[in-house]
Amino acid sequence: MKIPDTIRAGSQVNWTEPTAIANGLTVTSATHAGTYYLRSNTAGSGYTATGTAAADGSGGWDFQILPADTATLAAGKWFAEFVISDGVIGIFSIGTDQLTVEASLSYSGVPAAFDGRTQAEIDLARVRATIASIESGGTQMYMIGNRQNMKLQLPQLYKREGQLMMRVNRERAKANGATDPDLILGIFR
Repeated sequence: MKIPDTIRAGSQVNWTEPTAIANGLTVTSATHAGTYYLRSNTAGSGYTATGTAAADGSGGWDFQILPADTATLAAGKWFAEFVISDGVIGIFSIGTDQLTVEASLSYSGVPAAFDGRTQAEIDLARVRATIASIESGGTQMYMIGNRQNMKLQLPQLYKREGQLMMRVNRERAKANGATDPDLILGIFR
C-alpha cells in the first residue's frame, strides 16, 4: 500500500495505488472502484478517500486528500484499509496499514504552546523527573485527602525508564528511515 506513513494535518496528500490482485485476478481502475477508509481510536474520527483512474495510464488509482480535509484529522495513530469493488461481485480488502497524523504547526494570531514529543517521550521525561526527585531526597509518600499514596520504588522506575528509552529509540529509528528498528545485529567471533 502506498499511502504515506505520515500526514501533517492541514497539508495536501497525494499517492497512487498500482493495479491490485483480488481472487487471483489483476484488477484495475477501469473495472473496479478503489476506496481508502481511515479510522482512529477517537470516536467519530474517520475519513473516506475515493480513488480515480491513475493519470499515468497504469490502471492504478490516484488518491488525494485536500488540506481542508487533513485539517480535520485528529493527531495520532490512524489505521487505513484499501478496498476495491466492481459493484457486482463484491468488495475486496486489498490490505491494511498504519499511519501517523501529525498536528499542524500553522497558526494565526499568537501561537499557543506546542509539545511535539511522542507519548513515550513525555512518559520518559516524567519517569526521569520522578527518579531525580527521589534521588535528591524528595518525598516518596504523599497524602491526597485522607488517602496515603507511595511513589514507585527506584528499581521499578529504572526498569520503566529502560522500557521507555527502548520505545523512544525505536520511534526515532523508524522516523529516520530504519526499515526494522527492532532488528538487533551482532558480530560473533
